[in-house]
Amino acid sequence: MGEDGKFQVPREKVVLDRPLAEDEVDLDSGFLMVPSCVPDEHYSGKEQTPGGISDGSPAKPGHLTPPSGTGAGPATTPTDRLKRISLVFKATRDQVFKAFPAIANLADKSDDEKVKIRIEGTAADGYDPSWLRNAVEEPLDEADIELEMDDDTSF
Repeated sequence: MGEDGKFQVPREKVVLDRPLAEDEVDLDSGFLMVPSCVPDEHYSGKEQTPGGISDGSPAKPGHLTPPSGTGAGPATTPTDRLKRISLVFKATRDQVFKAFPAIANLADKSDDEKVKIRIEGTAADGYDPSWLRNAVEEPLDEADIELEMDDDTSF
């Protein structure tokens, strides 16, 4: 909090003048602010429009444009909704840990509250069988995860 009684937060972390769906609010890693605590350069008191904030500042590239209108989010019909989603990405160890909450969120909203995760790793020298058993297979067993092996993979 600054001397002016306003929070010192980056603009991309502030959501103003648009409805939020319940699953967009994460109080474990964020917090709610009353408008009077938002720095003035972030809050003009004007509503946001699909092109950005109505004071003329453009939307940032790579960021989703906030929906306009009222309600808990953009209006969708059953035909607008995806029935299946398939994501493929390469990730470092740190990125894998950061991806866990997103994967868990998807599992929460999926049939049987489960997602199918396909993992592929390559090692030019090969994986040590003892390490693979201790570091990969056993922790998955302890998590009560039933593995579905690909044809070219075995423990």
